[in-house]
Amino acid sequence: MTTLNRHIQHLLSIGQRVTLPGIGTFTPVMRSASLEGNLLTPPRSTVSFDASFSAGDKTLENSIIRKEDCSSEQARRIIDEAASEAAQNLAVGREIALDEVGTLSGRGTSSEFSPAGHFACSDWLAPIELKPLEVRRVEQAEVAKVADTLQERRSSLMRSLSRTASSAAAIAVLALITFIWAQLPGKARHAAQTASFGIENIAPETSEPLIDTPGASEPALVLILNTPADGVAPAKRRVEKPVTTAPDRYIMVVASLASEKEAETFVREHADCRLDLRVIHAEGRWRVYALSSPSFEDINAMARRKDIYTSFPTAWVCRC
Repeated sequence: MTTLNRHIQHLLSIGQRVTLPGIGTFTPVMRSASLEGNLLTPPRSTVSFDASFSAGDKTLENSIIRKEDCSSEQARRIIDEAASEAAQNLAVGREIALDEVGTLSGRGTSSEFSPAGHFACSDWLAPIELKPLEVRRVEQAEVAKVADTLQERRSSLMRSLSRTASSAAAIAVLALITFIWAQLPGKARHAAQTASFGIENIAPETSEPLIDTPGASEPALVLILNTPADGVAPAKRRVEKPVTTAPDRYIMVVASLASEKEAETFVREHADCRLDLRVIHAEGRWRVYALSSPSFEDINAMARRKDIYTSFPTAWVCRC
């Protein structure tokens, strides 16, 4: 019976049903968790027994053939001998203990089976003893204290939210006022200045120019170092200085430049304009003018006759 005991235990542990001829059938089952009083029993595997059996079940026979490396006849002989011995013991009221499976007992033709409590590897889940929860009684004073703390926190949060909302509203109003102020007519808008014909404004003479040319910049300071080679340096021709004062009070300026070289270049480039272009240095600028006259009306009439505004659209009248 020892050999059969090992095979029965192995087959049941892997979930297979085992039939012992003349005795009955052992079937592995899963028992659900149960509650008995205050003890919660976890789910576990167990074995059920049925006195009926099937003669055609060869599960136990095949297991013995594989393990013992024997023939089918030898395996059936081992099973028959063990089953006959078990039947005789049950007939006289003896118990048959199957390790980790259970205990088979009976008298006469009736048999009873008591499964083991720790079949296979199901005993790793220990039962849990349930205990009642301890409810701590809270005093009325403690409840009132907690309620006051919560109320104080709620009030502090509301004050903080109110201050935040007020600050946000003030910032929004300030941004709106700034936007509206920026969109008002005449704000942050600078009219483009262009050289054009203007109306004389009789005013005392001043050293500051009456009309500034747009884009005019201060003359740059250029330092030129020219060391002649050793020996005799050729004499340099004396350059006549440009006129620094205008022949008349009003001149028709066609260009205002930062250096004398730029002014001379401008005169050469416009040599074919049929106008007598001249250069005057006044108030830190080199100005090229085409007409001069002691009267504003005369110079204006002369400019229209000679059609200066066609060749020089940005020409303007300067008082010297």
